[in-house]
Amino acid sequence: KALISPERYERAKLFCKSQDRVRCICAELLLRYGLEQNGIPTNDLNFYYNPYGKPLLDLTPKVYFNISHSGDYVVCAISKENVGVDIEACTNDHLLLTEDVLTDAELHCYHKMTEHEKKRYFCKLWTIKESVVKYIGTGLQTPLCSVETCISGNRVSANVSDKVSLYLHVSSIGAEYYSSICTLNDTNYNIASITPLKLFSFFYGMIQK
Repeated sequence: KALISPERYERAKLFCKSQDRVRCICAELLLRYGLEQNGIPTNDLNFYYNPYGKPLLDLTPKVYFNISHSGDYVVCAISKENVGVDIEACTNDHLLLTEDVLTDAELHCYHKMTEHEKKRYFCKLWTIKESVVKYIGTGLQTPLCSVETCISGNRVSANVSDKVSLYLHVSSIGAEYYSSICTLNDTNYNIASITPLKLFSFFYGMIQK
């Protein structure tokens, strides 16, 4: 049995570093694992792509998914409705990318912060905005600085060019990562984690059947 699609295999070959190739392969394995856990067989998955390259599943009833990976983590969101997900490591990228990612209002807040606060603030907003453009399906064709965010306590929303407001479910993973799920409705998600060893063991068991 093929555990990943030919498209994912070819995409993984494009990465120079072995760690990136492994993360790329684990991303589709994580999707297949999540589908199997929800009673959706993955033997004959067919993928297609929107005009901007967002992958979609050819399934009835409709199932939506989105994948992201960064550093030591791979995340996958599966939903009955359209969804976007992103994960980012808190690095010093903010030193070069602030004007590409932040709106004028966000930059105003950013410049009042300490260096440590700047790094986490930028990473959080970057993750939110990436999940938004992945939700709408345009990817980086939509400038991240055009995505406006509103953070009030634990509630986060965003909109792009006065379009419908979107909801964000933002999580910090340790001190070094943020993850964000973008949806149209304020939906509660079940969040589960799995180690690479358990993921590979799951599929090894499937192969042996």
